[in-house]
Amino acid sequence: MDCITGTCLCGQIAVSVTKQALNATDKTYICRCKNCRQTSGSFASTGVIVANSDFKITGEPKLYQDRKTDSGTSIQRAFC
Repeated sequence: MDCITGTCLCGQIAVSVTKQALNATDKTYICRCKNCRQTSGSFASTGVIVANSDFKITGEPKLYQDRKTDSGTSIQRAFC
């Protein structure tokens, strides 16, 4: 499987995503809600929706539910 891999700054967590999934541009999004702006440190957060079979996370991220969203929908966030 041809993948692109990235790590967090400390190297504890790695994420691998297939190139085919990343090239599926019809499954990308940009969110400009307050929470995504804060976590990205930018004007928006970008993401790609992929099937579980197209990505792999190694390491143990600390997960939390971000419940104070503009839409009222909880978002799961992860940090190393």
